[in-house]
Amino acid sequence: MPGSYKPKGKAADTSKARVLILDDLPIIRERMVQLIQAEPNLMVCGEADDAHDAMRMIATARPNLVVTSLSLRNGHGLDFIKDVHSSYPQLLILVFSLYDEMAYAERAIRAGA
Repeated sequence: MPGSYKPKGKAADTSKARVLILDDLPIIRERMVQLIQAEPNLMVCGEADDAHDAMRMIATARPNLVVTSLSLRNGHGLDFIKDVHSSYPQLLILVFSLYDEMAYAERAIRAGA
């Protein structure tokens, strides 16, 4: 369930980079969790399906990295990136998208990704 992610197994390892996943599609979030959790130096600290929940989770889960789609349930990823960059300028943001790279890559970078 978005917004209520609890790592499975052992207590959280503070030596791992904490990743928050934002995507409106549950199947994409699920696969991203699997991929990230398989990496020895990464852990998923949360997942959200909209920008509002993601902003709330950034404040509480304190991720080192946000992985976001540009297509969100209640808004656009570029607006989310601008909001995050404005409030948390040191937070790293990685964008994945099915949109044409030429059209959005530069805009995402200018927004703070």
